[in-house]
Amino acid sequence: MVFFTAAFVVLGLVAVALEVVSRRGVGGGGTPTTPDFKRLQRLYLAVYFMSVMGDWLQGPYVYALYEHYQFSKQQIAWLFIVGFGSSMIFGPFAGTAADKYGRKVSPLLCGDGILFITCRTPGTEASSIDRDVPSRSLP
Repeated sequence: MVFFTAAFVVLGLVAVALEVVSRRGVGGGGTPTTPDFKRLQRLYLAVYFMSVMGDWLQGPYVYALYEHYQFSKQQIAWLFIVGFGSSMIFGPFAGTAADKYGRKVSPLLCGDGILFITCRTPGTEASSIDRDVPSRSLP
């Protein structure tokens, strides 16, 4: 625990030092400082802060939900690791794809891809969807 506290303090000081150095280096060509920009920035940060806090508040409830369904602590830990790890790995690619293909098309492609992979993965309940649902012919 001491290592993590020390690492947090050191990295926090590095972040503050880099911010101070970057602000000194900004001459006249830095971030706009018009009143409209500052108002937009405050509004954005307030909404962003509320959304992040809402996301953080769900963590204990998700843990309790997993515990209610009789998952072991090790299984819950793996679920959290896989969830956050996949966000870390695939997040930058998802952002790039959204910029390239559009923000309306990207979720559809991603959702369809995940559904396809899930339905084709043996041993999952979703893999029986294509067998259990009767096929219908188009009119």
